Amino acid sequence: MIENNKKEEAKTVVPVIQPTTNALVLNDQNDLKKYIFKSGKSVFLSQISSMNQEKATELFNREASFAVQHMANMPEKGKPFFMSCVQRNPMSLLFAISNIASSGLTLNPDLKLAYLVPKDGKISYQSSWMGKKELMIQSGLCKDVTVHIVRSKDVFSSEGGTNPSIIHKADHFNERGEIVGGYAIAFMTNGAKHPEIMTLDEIKKIQKVAGTQYIWNAWFEEMAKKTLVNRLFKNIPKLNANLQLLALLKHESTEFESEFNEIETKEETDDYED
Repeated sequence: MIENNKKEEAKTVVPVIQPTTNALVLNDQNDLKKYIFKSGKSVFLSQISSMNQEKATELFNREASFAVQHMANMPEKGKPFFMSCVQRNPMSLLFAISNIASSGLTLNPDLKLAYLVPKDGKISYQSSWMGKKELMIQSGLCKDVTVHIVRSKDVFSSEGGTNPSIIHKADHFNERGEIVGGYAIAFMTNGAKHPEIMTLDEIKKIQKVAGTQYIWNAWFEEMAKKTLVNRLFKNIPKLNANLQLLALLKHESTEFESEFNEIETKEETDDYED
């Protein structure tokens, strides 16, 4: 769980801002670091009017430092593409850092809650499945979320109806076989449990239309868990959630929603054509 002081910071979440393109010439990572600390702080402070300025400055400096560390530790083959996206749309990087800082998440590499992702000529932020879990809990949507991958040698069964349940037994000390699917469960504040199950084929449908194939290829299991949490978020009740964090969660799910809608539209078209 994120520390209490981070939860307090999350109360100052601002609406997610869409970046504007304004090309910038950056010669190296030192130039990029200077740009982040010189221009990013003013962007962040202008959007966090309700937070003490000293505290907001400290928060931005922390996340900006993590962003620089993130870029320094990036695989060499990925740096040219990342830098090209920053050069094309430098403000997108500043807004991505600011949105992470204001959300209550962090780019701290040890916590693995959020990341900077180059895509479509700009930099955006993405939470991990653990980060999205934190946001769902902070927003009041649920008390807890669990996510599990199911493999071919596991014992798995599920029951629907008025009392849905899942039985999953896995031998974690021996070979469990290939991935066959997964499930996520939201433990709601009223005591109810909301399970969401996806087969491997359903997960791969999301992967197939994703714009981040390089991430899927490198970390399939983590992305599969993120897909399960996204589907869970899509289907659980949202009436009593914190509206600001809910807006952030919905924005963070935009890629998943567009990919899911693309799949549904194609399947409906195929059914019509058949």
